[in-house]
Amino acid sequence: MDRNDSSAEEIDKFLVMFEMMKDFIFGDAIYEVTYNRQVKLRKPQELPLQEDVAKVRQHTISSLTRIMDDPYLSWEPGNFTELRDLAVTRLTIFNARRGGEPAIRLSLSE
Repeated sequence: MDRNDSSAEEIDKFLVMFEMMKDFIFGDAIYEVTYNRQVKLRKPQELPLQEDVAKVRQHTISSLTRIMDDPYLSWEPGNFTELRDLAVTRLTIFNARRGGEPAIRLSLSE
């Protein structure tokens, strides 16, 4: 906007170089994240305690029941968001889905 073409060219050059070198710069970090996700976090000692899972399951079921059984509940965005979060929790934790996947693909009809 300020007719500063030289700065715009420098930014373009930087973006081109960054695209070419990003795997070299961030390759080790990407490898570490993938390794931790695939190997380290699946070890039995990294799994949550059964008591904690039971607590989350009980809370999820009781909250779902409370929301669905209340005939006088007004469906405001906060209540709908809580119901959606509880459904996603059930899908993610108790159906062994990957985190984030059900939340993205979950539609109103589902």
